Amino acid sequence: MKRLINFLTLILFFSCNNEKNITIEEEGLSILYTKEFKEVMTNPRFIKIQLDSIKNFSTLIDRMGELSCDRKISGLSFVYDKTEYNLIGSVPCPISADILCYFRVNHIFIKNDSLYTSRGKTKVKQPIEYLGKYIDDLIQKTYTHHYKEDKMKTAIINLNIEDQYPISTTKKVLSEIYNEFNRIALEKGEDYFKYHILFEKFVFLNIPPPPPPPSK
Repeated sequence: MKRLINFLTLILFFSCNNEKNITIEEEGLSILYTKEFKEVMTNPRFIKIQLDSIKNFSTLIDRMGELSCDRKISGLSFVYDKTEYNLIGSVPCPISADILCYFRVNHIFIKNDSLYTSRGKTKVKQPIEYLGKYIDDLIQKTYTHHYKEDKMKTAIINLNIEDQYPISTTKKVLSEIYNEFNRIALEKGEDYFKYHILFEKFVFLNIPPPPPPPSK
């Protein structure tokens, strides 16, 4: 239970941050940092992982899971399309028996290089480049917002990539996530639609989505 509280506290810390992401130009290479990354990179518990040194997604999850068990914070750094990205991801400690439950959030399911826009028997798969359109559609729905607030419920991005896909697929997906949510932050403000990336060995896409809440 203690590990669960620590993990959820970490998510809350990230979601409460309201400063802008940071961009640095260095020798023709754009270097992007999420504010969460900048806030924790001097923390003694922070560990930076270079994705180019990782074999595949399972290896990455195993490494991040070990760090979570040691109460460490995983920072992810990689170069994709002439841009260096630095962001935060999370994996629950694999030896913990606690079950994480997320309430009042928007779930986004990504498997390999595809976005799943519905679940259950009617699940629809779209290329990851569709993420921006999907986010825009979510913004148009009332039940995805906090009640009586012009603010979206935090997005939990459930991410799973099979090992037959190279680590470049992971980098492509993460860059797409960063760029699309950063676009919304620039358009509507940093607090409008926050997100948290949850790295998973399995994505339970066959579970039907919950029905929308009744109209107020």
